Amino acid sequence: MNRWYDANRKLRYYLECLRNLDRPLREKIVRDLMDLVKEYDGVLLDRFAEEYPLEMRKQRWYDQNPYLWILFNGLRYASEDVIDLVIEYFESVL
Repeated sequence: MNRWYDANRKLRYYLECLRNLDRPLREKIVRDLMDLVKEYDGVLLDRFAEEYPLEMRKQRWYDQNPYLWILFNGLRYASEDVIDLVIEYFESVL
C-alpha cells in the first residue's frame, strides 16, 4: 500500500490499531487525539471538516466516521512535532 502514513512505521501501526479497538475506546482515543492536535495547531483539523464526503460510498474503514476521517486527513498535513505527540499519546494508552 502507499498511504501517507506508511512512511512512519510507528504511526502506521497505531493508526491501524484504531481499526480493531472496541468502539468506546476508539472514540475516546479519537477525542483525545483531536484535542491534542487542536491544542498544538488550533486550525489544522478545522480545515478538513467541510470536506467530509457525505455520499454513502465510503471505501476506507475510517471514512465511515467523520471524526476519524477528519483526524486522519488532518494528521496527513501535521508537523513532525504533532506526529510525535500523537505517537507518544498512543504509546501511553495502548
